[in-house]
Amino acid sequence: MIDLGFAVLTLPRGEGRRLLNDLVSRDDHAAFVRSLDDDPELATT
Repeated sequence: MIDLGFAVLTLPRGEGRRLLNDLVSRDDHAAFVRSLDDDPELATT
């Protein structure tokens, strides 16, 4: 499932990763994940 904010998109098992890889480069995805470290609202510890 992908939450789009205004809707939820359901995909067959395993298709989410393929879709992500088609839409976002590996470097852009890694940069986004690294940026989450600075968000206190997403802190888990």
